[in-house]
Amino acid sequence: ARTGQKKDKSSVDAVACIPILKLPSGEKKLVLVKQFRPPIGRFALEFPAGLVDAGESYSTAALRELKEETGYEGVAVGESSILCNSPGMTSESIVAVLVEIDGSRAVNQNPKQKLEESEQGLQVLLANLKGLSGFLKSLPTDEVLIYSGLYTFAAALDVAHLL
Repeated sequence: ARTGQKKDKSSVDAVACIPILKLPSGEKKLVLVKQFRPPIGRFALEFPAGLVDAGESYSTAALRELKEETGYEGVAVGESSILCNSPGMTSESIVAVLVEIDGSRAVNQNPKQKLEESEQGLQVLLANLKGLSGFLKSLPTDEVLIYSGLYTFAAALDVAHLL
């Protein structure tokens, strides 16, 4: 993450992929990654995410990161506007990309990660959409922290049930 002033206020540092896996049974799961993050000294549970390469669209970057980090292949179905993660601490900006994954496709039956050296040990976790916030709250914070965007997503699912 950058901590200085950006030259271009419309530039985006990274993408976060919100991948929904539709299993052949019809059940839907959220695909998450758990990886050690040195700045927090423990694991973080997050959406697959990564930097946007020069000339790359946000959707293409999200699908690339999804494939590298989880092995899954999907279809981008929506993009957010430019978002900030922690505007009081950093100038980092992201775009969230909603991705649908067809679990019946052969490539998604037994997905294989294609991790970079710095990502070794990254674990893939499939989480139920129903009860997601309760699951996240149950995780021991001395071992794993939840990415704020993931918790916000889970809270939005809870609120949606109230409407």
